[in-house]
Amino acid sequence: KLLEVVDRDPELMRADLFVIADGGNWKLGEPTLVETLRGHGKLTVTLRTLENALHSGQFGGAAPDALLALTRMLASLHDDAGAVAVDGLTDGVWDGAELPEADFRRQAGVRYGVELIGADAIADRLWARHAVSVLGIDAPAVEGAGNVVIPSARAKVAVRVPPGADPERSMEAVREHLLAHVPWGARA
Repeated sequence: KLLEVVDRDPELMRADLFVIADGGNWKLGEPTLVETLRGHGKLTVTLRTLENALHSGQFGGAAPDALLALTRMLASLHDDAGAVAVDGLTDGVWDGAELPEADFRRQAGVRYGVELIGADAIADRLWARHAVSVLGIDAPAVEGAGNVVIPSARAKVAVRVPPGADPERSMEAVREHLLAHVPWGARA
């Protein structure tokens, strides 16, 4: 497996240039040469609030629900406009062509009436700024969910790191942000 080779001999993978051939064109009918891509880091956060699940009829409204705490913490990663709200991230400005909003909406399949997130130029948001996404949440499924206050919840968070930003510092900034936004004294 490739990851085992990288772990065993990281010097073997050192390079001055990577060529990746699956980027696609930025616009239909316009060939594209991508010079840089954002890096990608992931972290998993777990919150615990209770020893056990509790019946919501008897304990709900006072006992802290871990899933509710997790969603509040995750929501703090973005401001009301959807821009990343993590202090300490170093973003840049895209100096290439701008991607028109109509083209982006069509390519991304954004539904009519749904607003784009973030601020400023779309090209900046896509290629020169950090992006933070929630990739998954461990929670009871809606189908069959019981009337309980949830004792623990977990999420996987992805961070896209733009060219020029320090990836270790970026991941640490997101980690620090999450820990600073744990509600109700939950255990992270």
